[in-house]
Formats: sequence, C-alpha cells, structure tokens
Amino acid sequence: MGACDIQMKNKQMYGLPISLMLFQIILLLLITLLIIFLLSASKIVYLNVSIIFFLILISYIFIYKNSRKFIRDRKRVLDLMIQSAKLSGDENILDIGTGAGYIAIGFAKKLQNGVVHGIDKYGQKNTDIITSIIESIKINFFGNTLENAKNNAILEKQENKIYFVAADLTKSFPFASQTFDVIVSSQFLYCIHHDKLEMVLSEINRVLKINGKIIFFESNQFMNWDMKNIIKFFKSKQYEINILNIDVFQNKSILVGTKKINT
Repeated sequence: MGACDIQMKNKQMYGLPISLMLFQIILLLLITLLIIFLLSASKIVYLNVSIIFFLILISYIFIYKNSRKFIRDRKRVLDLMIQSAKLSGDENILDIGTGAGYIAIGFAKKLQNGVVHGIDKYGQKNTDIITSIIESIKINFFGNTLENAKNNAILEKQENKIYFVAADLTKSFPFASQTFDVIVSSQFLYCIHHDKLEMVLSEINRVLKINGKIIFFESNQFMNWDMKNIIKFFKSKQYEINILNIDVFQNKSILVGTKKINT
C-alpha cells in the first residue's frame, strides 16, 4: 500500500464524536438565525455586529476546548489499550471497525515485525441506493472511512505495518481460524444489531489464537446495548476477563480478555 494508491491529504483526519459534530451544526444554525434577527431587528448595526462577533468567538472557544479534551481523552484510552496488550512487537493484530484507523495506527507504532489488519465495511459498495446515501453522509461526514485510514497511516509513517480490508463484519470474517494474537476495537460492537452480535463474537473467538487477547473499548450500557452480555459470552468460552474503568469516561470501560482454550 503506497501513497499513490489514494488521493493524499496533508493532515491526519481521525474525526470527532457525533455528539460534538452535531452540536457544531446546531450552533451554526442558531448563530445564523440570530445574525438574521439582529441585522433586521435594529438599526444599531455596530452593536449588533459586536454581539454577533462575541457569540461566534465564545462558541469557537467552547468547540475548540471540547475538541481538544476529546483528543486527549481518546489518547488516554488508546494508551490503556496498548498497555493491556503487553506487546512484544511481533504480534498479528486485528482492529475491527477500524474507521479512520486511529487504534490500528496506534498499535502499529508499537510493533517491530508484527502487522495490523484494520477491517471495516465502509469502502464497500452497497446495492441498496438509499443505504448507500445514508451511510455515505454518516461516515464520510465524520471521516471514518478506509480512505482516510490509509491516508492517516501514510502520514504517520505506518503504512508498511497495516493492511486495511473492506468487509462486512456481520458475515464471516475473511481470515483463517486462530490467525491473530490480539483483537481490538473501539465502540464498534455496540453498533452491531443484536440479532447478529453473537455471530460476530463467535467469529472473534474463531480467529483469535489460544492465549490471544481481546481488548474492547465500549459503553457499559447504551439503549439495547449492555457490556454484561459481551462479558457473559466470552466467559462462556473460558476467557479470563478484566474490566478497566476509565476516569475520563464515566459510562465507558475497556474489556480485556485472554483466550485460554479453543472453544
């Protein structure tokens, strides 16, 4: 995978959380409406311009501070995941739902002879045109595409350690049994429909080596999602499970599991 394979960008793009992006959109709409109102409601133009400038400045500062906080917190999670893996540098690692490649690239930096496979379905073509449009808006707008992941890997000088694969993870994983030493993901599993979740977990178990590790960063509870169901599944497969609470995310944690036997 080289720089000529994609249209290069000159800056990494890992995206921001949907909540923060939606807040920026709503804030922009409110400011636009307020500008229209102020400019039409009064003849005191200079006062209105000053108010508008002040509101835009305060909004920018708020967005900037929250964006920087998210970036710091995300780095904290990545560091904890890497520490939990106890890497030797030769591992074969799978990042499921890799998105823009933040986790995959972070792990790749710790490898000498090992490799990372980052797998995501975004990059595949959908036969359903409506689904294609919705997913294109949702994913491309927030930057979680394999194109961005490849670009980020090149900019981070990790492209020779990472293979990005487009595949639907709700079907069979395109890997042989007991291929990987470590399987990681960040807020991916909760996106899987509950009817397909057990199949995805079974595939994770199938492609993980004995004594391999799973390291998942997920919400503890979210709508129909409950981390306890994931813990229950892997305990039934005789995994040793440890849960790491994170000070910067109150309702999220890292699940670390070790596969002891082949089941």
